[in-house]
Amino acid sequence: MRLKVFCPKNRVLRSNYLKKMKKLTILLFISFAFSDVYSQNYINSIDHIFQTHRTARPFYFTTEGVERETLFRALTKHIQGAAYSDGYFYLVRNRPQNRNNQQLIIIDEEKAMVVSYLTLDPDYSHPGGIQIYDNILAVPFTNRGKNAKLNFYSLENPIEPVLIGSYLSDSQSALCVGIISYGNNYLVARYYGRKAIKFYHFDKSFNKVAEQVWIADNQDKSEWQPFGKWQDFGQRYENMNLVQVRENSLSKPQYYLLMFHNNPEAIDVFSLSEPDLVSEIDIRMIARILLTPQRRGFRMGGGMRIINEETVEFFSTDRHIQRRSMMNMYPPLP
Repeated sequence: MRLKVFCPKNRVLRSNYLKKMKKLTILLFISFAFSDVYSQNYINSIDHIFQTHRTARPFYFTTEGVERETLFRALTKHIQGAAYSDGYFYLVRNRPQNRNNQQLIIIDEEKAMVVSYLTLDPDYSHPGGIQIYDNILAVPFTNRGKNAKLNFYSLENPIEPVLIGSYLSDSQSALCVGIISYGNNYLVARYYGRKAIKFYHFDKSFNKVAEQVWIADNQDKSEWQPFGKWQDFGQRYENMNLVQVRENSLSKPQYYLLMFHNNPEAIDVFSLSEPDLVSEIDIRMIARILLTPQRRGFRMGGGMRIINEETVEFFSTDRHIQRRSMMNMYPPLP
C-alpha cells in the first residue's frame, strides 16, 4: 500500500507547504535524536547526591532457591556488584570455577524476594562492580590468567538478561565498570588498578570507538577537595557509577564519577572534564560522603538509583547471600 501525501498544486502554496514540511522534518529529526541521547534518568544538580540520610535503613529480601556459600567458601566468595533498574535490584557475585553458577541474583523490590538467578559468563567466575544505564547492564569480569572482559546485557526482559555485546580488554584486571551516554555513544569507565581508569566510547552495537587511560599519579590534584591524594589505599575501590547532571533534558551534560569506598564507608565524588577522549581527561575530587551501613558496606556491592531529577538513593549489600539477606538503603532527606 502506498502512502498518499497531500501537496497543493498552486506553485506559491506548494513552495510554502514544502518549506513547512522541511522544517517539520528537521524538528522531528532533532526531537528523535535528543530523545535517543537524553532518554535516561539524570539529576539537575550535583547537590542532590548529598541530600541523603547518612544512616542506612535495612531492606530485607528472601532468597529461597538461591545457593548459599559454605563457611569455607564464604571466606573468599562474596557479592561484588549491585545495581538497580525499574523495580529490580541486580547483584553479581564471584564464584569458584567448578561451581560457576548463579553469578547474577535478581531481586524484585516490591515482593522483597529473589525472582531469578543465572550464570552470566561460564568462562569467567569473578564479575566486578556493575552499573545499569539505558536498560543496559554492564558487567566487568576478571579471571586469573585471562584478559578481563566487559559484557553488556539487555534488560528488555528484566529477569532474563540477554548478552548483546562483549569487549575483551588488553589487561587482566577489571575491578568495576561505569556506563552512561555520551552523544550517540556510550561512555564506559573500567577501573583496573589502584590508580588507573580506562575510558571508552562504544557505539550502540558495542564496537569500541575510542579509548583513553587516566593515571592518578599524573593528575594535578592541587584543587582536590577534601583530600589531595587518590584515596584507594588499604581497600580498593570496587564499585563505581558514572552520573550525568543536566539542567533539563536538552541541556549539555556534565559528568561525575562516584567511587564507592569501604574504609571508611564513603562515596568519593569526582568531577570529569568533557570526556570526548580526544583532549586529556581531567578528574577532580570535589567531596566525600560518609555513610553508616547496618552491616557490610560499599566494597561488597554498592550503587545509586535516580528516583527523579532531584532525588537519589544510595544502597549497599550484605557480603553473602543468606536465607534473609539485607541491603543498606540510604533514602533521600525529606
